[in-house]
Amino acid sequence: MSRFLTEDSERAVVITGEAGLGKTALIRRLSTTAAAEGWQVVHVLGMEIEQPFAMGGINQMVIGLRDYVPGLDDRDRAVLAPVFGGEPDANVSALPMVMALLNLLTVAAQTRPVLLVIDDKHWLDSISAAVLGAVGRRLTHPRVRIVAGRRTPHESVFSAVGWSKLELSPLDAESSAQLLERAGPPLTTAAKAAILTAAAGNPLALAELPRGADQIDDAGTLPLTDRLVVAFGRRLGQLKPGVRADLLRAALDGVAVGAHATNRSRYVMRNPQPAVDAGLLVVNSLGEIEFRHPLVRAAVIHQASSRQRRDAHRDLAALYEDVLVRRATHLAAAATAPDQDVSDLLANAAQLSIRRGGLAVAAEWLRRAAELSTEPEGSATLFADAVYFSARAGRHDEAQDLLGSTETGEEESPSAVMANAYLAFHGDGEVISTHRRVLDMLDRADTLDDETVNRLVNLLLSITNYAGDDEHRQRTNDVVDKIDTRVDPVILMYRTGITDIVTAAGYVRSVLRQYVDRLPLQEPRRVMQLAFPAYCVDAMTDFRVPLNEAYKQVREHGPSIDAMAMGCVVMFDLMAAGHWESAQQIGEDGLAMAQRAHGGELLRHHFLAYLGVLAAWQGELETARRYAAEVTEWSRPRGLQMYLHVTQRIAVRIALAESDYEAAYQAAIKVGPPGIFPPNNVQVGDDMLDLIEAAVQTGRLEEARAHTAEAVRLNLAEISPRVAALTLAISAMTASEFEAGDLYEAALTHSGIGEFPFDHARIALAQGMWLRRMRRHTEARAALEFARETFDRLGARPWAEQARGELRAAGASAKRSLGDAETLSAQERRIAELAATGHTTKQIAAQLSLSARTVDNHLYHVFPKLGITSRAGLSEALHQLDSAVGA
Repeated sequence: MSRFLTEDSERAVVITGEAGLGKTALIRRLSTTAAAEGWQVVHVLGMEIEQPFAMGGINQMVIGLRDYVPGLDDRDRAVLAPVFGGEPDANVSALPMVMALLNLLTVAAQTRPVLLVIDDKHWLDSISAAVLGAVGRRLTHPRVRIVAGRRTPHESVFSAVGWSKLELSPLDAESSAQLLERAGPPLTTAAKAAILTAAAGNPLALAELPRGADQIDDAGTLPLTDRLVVAFGRRLGQLKPGVRADLLRAALDGVAVGAHATNRSRYVMRNPQPAVDAGLLVVNSLGEIEFRHPLVRAAVIHQASSRQRRDAHRDLAALYEDVLVRRATHLAAAATAPDQDVSDLLANAAQLSIRRGGLAVAAEWLRRAAELSTEPEGSATLFADAVYFSARAGRHDEAQDLLGSTETGEEESPSAVMANAYLAFHGDGEVISTHRRVLDMLDRADTLDDETVNRLVNLLLSITNYAGDDEHRQRTNDVVDKIDTRVDPVILMYRTGITDIVTAAGYVRSVLRQYVDRLPLQEPRRVMQLAFPAYCVDAMTDFRVPLNEAYKQVREHGPSIDAMAMGCVVMFDLMAAGHWESAQQIGEDGLAMAQRAHGGELLRHHFLAYLGVLAAWQGELETARRYAAEVTEWSRPRGLQMYLHVTQRIAVRIALAESDYEAAYQAAIKVGPPGIFPPNNVQVGDDMLDLIEAAVQTGRLEEARAHTAEAVRLNLAEISPRVAALTLAISAMTASEFEAGDLYEAALTHSGIGEFPFDHARIALAQGMWLRRMRRHTEARAALEFARETFDRLGARPWAEQARGELRAAGASAKRSLGDAETLSAQERRIAELAATGHTTKQIAAQLSLSARTVDNHLYHVFPKLGITSRAGLSEALHQLDSAVGA
């Protein structure tokens, strides 16, 4: 449209689209631009009330150009006479009228160019619509333009044949969200979701619906403004009462109303044709009848009385005797008084929604179930559950409102303590007061039911882990020890960050083993509760797929605290497994969720912290510093030691990336001094490798050996196979030249390291550097090439560059040559020969009494030594190697 006034290719354009898509706004913008550039702008406005007036639209045009009528010849003036009201009995011929109007535009354009604007063309009388349509088709004057706006779907005699067409479409999801942000006051997450769904990309709806955001009912129905009712429900009044009642039941039962849509709704309209004829329903590509727009459905519901809606819900409930959620929600909407049976049904539906990850809707149903309950104690429990799940869903305002409506006594109830602590903890990172309040409530554990005790303990352990100091840990352990027999073992696994990690790791693995076979039966939150401890002990193999499926399921319901917490665990696992690009995407999505979910500041900084770690690994050092600074600034005044430890680790990784080993050492000893391992550090493996590397590189070999000896004495290898491999690695880095070789080989072939490519490559890099110092250049090049390839694949640029530098120092380019591959160990040679003859990994493992993982690790080492990438090249490579050695 910006070129419409300046280019000569199009002279008449019709803008079409649904009500509210911006046709009028676009036309007004064009009119303003034209007027500012010296065009004469003539307006014709179609109005429903004037549609019976013959030639009303032509009259508006001619009146706007009346000063130029004297410039027409007698014949044209005679043709236009009926337009001015003269000769009312004269017959009007379309073609002469078309030519007279074209001539009028030509005369007017002699002084200044003319823009004829026709808005709401669908409301023009039939003569004006037909004549002006023909004028646009025949327009040739270079100084005249016509723009018309027409609503669809709408019957009109106007034909756009011969006109250029611009069809407006709804906004996409991102643009809709941006417009809603600018439309008015801040909205709750639930209100935003309801508005975005109802608006379906309609700009007018996005501007109008927020006005009624505080009046959204239990079913998520939005009150419509007068403008929206006029735009989307205008034709409802033309339907007979029976058709409207039929349409109301279809609207309350779902979007589709046809018999083919039984998976979505069961109500079938008796006679949908009148609503189709009125443009309220359309037939889709599958032959199903559906509402033309979500706001048409909303308008149908909006214009019905409360009694009509209740009657419709009652009728619909009878269709769903076998579908819990549908029956419960329809009966709840039909209820006018407490009804225990309906309350029980709705509470059961809420539990089903929780198992599926739908926390927000579950909270709404629990609240309504509490209102319908006839049992005071049961009602109080349901209200407490509604508060709890509202908080978990990130709907903190709703949770506070619920608390305000239920708390009447002087003593704070358990649900109030739980909700207030949860809100303060997740919303503002408050650990000091929340820890005290939850502890005080658990001191009265003998008066609480087991479910409340478990929720409080779960929150207490989380708060304690984030506080990260000995005082909070000790007070937590003192309380939990008294009631641990009442606490779910899965929740007790979260003491891994509070008690001795070596001892806790064994308990965690024993609990996890009990759930491996039952994972498909667990609800999403339960999967997350299992997956995080599994991550802490490097046991994600069985939990990775269920965790990702659970995350997707919860994420589909929109931003929530649960979705963010689950996203954190998914991100940790992706980072450890070497899928850094995917980890970054999860982290960025987490930040976006935190912006939209009220009360997500704690987890927002969690994502920031680990995006900082990832940035340091990738060599994006300024980004890493910026994230670390932001997390530090937010965490320090709140006493969030866990986050401060992460930012210290970021500092270590930045220094290692810059090969500033003195700075790395100074940062590392702030996490844990040499020879000291905090018993509750779940990141012990990462930290000890960082410290040893920095210490060795700065010549602090005695400190490095003391740290290694303490790791061995504490038996840290019992934490996980990965930590066992890392313990072997730091032992190699600090061992004598006579012992180091075997220790490096043991670390690199350990079954616990293969799933952690960054760690694996760092050990290979250290081995390569040691081999080069031992002047074992061929073996050094093999280790360094493996490290370089892995770092490149991960995107760990600083470490890849370091490996390239070591390769150059070893007298080789980054690309290996086969002639250097003569130093296969005896075991590597035997495994390679068996693999070359077609033996599978399991067969080789059985023949050599090794584990399958060890065989794979050996092959992983052999391939770069031979300059190949798969088993297919083994036979030829071994043949060439023998030839080269023989020569």
